[in-house]
Amino acid sequence: MSIIKLKPEAVKMLLYSKFPNPIKYLLAGLENVELTTKILQEAALGEDVRPYLNTVVFGLFVGELDPKDLVEGVKEWLGLETAKSELVAALVRKTFVEPHKAFLENLYKKSPSVPAPPVPNQTEQRSNVVNLKQTP
Repeated sequence: MSIIKLKPEAVKMLLYSKFPNPIKYLLAGLENVELTTKILQEAALGEDVRPYLNTVVFGLFVGELDPKDLVEGVKEWLGLETAKSELVAALVRKTFVEPHKAFLENLYKKSPSVPAPPVPNQTEQRSNVVNLKQTP
C-alpha cells in the first residue's frame, strides 16, 4: 500500500488553489527548483529522481504524507535504501517542513477524538425480548 496516494490532476489543482500564496510559490515557483536541486546535490542523487522528490514534497503539503512518515515516503517514492532515505528525509525536513512548520502542524493536527457510539436505551433492548411466561 502506497504512503502517498496520488490524486487525479483536477483534484491536485483544486487543492493547490486553496493554498496560501507562500505555499503556492514554494511548490510551483523557482524556489522549489532551487531547493530540490540543493537536496539532490547534498544527497548525491541524479536529476532522474527529481519528479519523485517533488511528489514527496507535494504529498507533504496536500495532507497525503504526514511528516512523521517522511522516511518511508522517500524510501518508497525515490527507491532508496534506508540510510539514503533518512538523509533525504532530513534534508526535506530542514528545507520544506521546518520553514512551514505552522502550516503543516495545522494541516496534520489530529481531529478531536470521535465520541463513543450512543448506548442503546435499555427499554429498546427489552422491547425485543419475548416474555415466554406471558405468551398464550
